Amino acid sequence: MKSLSVIFILFVSINIYSQNKNINDDLIIDPIEQYPVFTGGEEAFSCFLESSFNYERLNLGDSTGRVIVQFEIDTLGNVVNININPQYLSRVKGLVKDTLVEYEIMRVFKLAPKWKPPLQNGKKIETKMSIIIKIPYTHFKCLQYKTDDSVCKDVDVLPDFRGFEGITKRDRINNFINSKLIWPDIEADCAGFVFVQCIVECDGKLSNFKLIRNLCSELNEEALRVVKLMPNWTPAIKDGQKVRSLVTIPVLFFLK
Repeated sequence: MKSLSVIFILFVSINIYSQNKNINDDLIIDPIEQYPVFTGGEEAFSCFLESSFNYERLNLGDSTGRVIVQFEIDTLGNVVNININPQYLSRVKGLVKDTLVEYEIMRVFKLAPKWKPPLQNGKKIETKMSIIIKIPYTHFKCLQYKTDDSVCKDVDVLPDFRGFEGITKRDRINNFINSKLIWPDIEADCAGFVFVQCIVECDGKLSNFKLIRNLCSELNEEALRVVKLMPNWTPAIKDGQKVRSLVTIPVLFFLK
């Protein structure tokens, strides 16, 4: 029997579809006995992505749309040959072509743990997979980060922060945070990003603060304190109406 690669498409809901590759009219396709599985299942895969993404790179630009990630799983379960927005899909509408976003997604997928490869006729086979990631990434699937259903995840106009000086939203957020941030008296090796997730209410106020990436406790507390000081945002819009929406705010602590 000829070797066969199988293509799977995952929409980050995550639904799995399969399509056989390199099919000839005279080739009999044997059924897949076991589909590829991320260790821990679909929620574990979402948790891996959502705990690994740097939302400073992923969400704070003005890009809206989707990114298509194609990769292969070899017979050992390794994630290899990662391709972001393949060239042959360049005419697909709604693709986010942002170098920083693509770099961040590539970085995270290179960190991916092993999958359990599919079986055909009792043998492990290679697979090709595709995943569609919506940008900005606000529709969290991991139960640890998931928000309630009253938050609109598919808005027409993103929430904006105009409560401080700066040309872009990213500039205004960073400038506000830097103006309020106080470095706690801690060990020097505790540095990096703390990510604070919260809801922008219909009146622009922030609520439901949650840490989705931690450092040491002192920096976590300082990040929460500063984000809670932020003045009102401009709320998101859906169908002409103000709606509740989710934002993730990165707070950087760096060594001077």
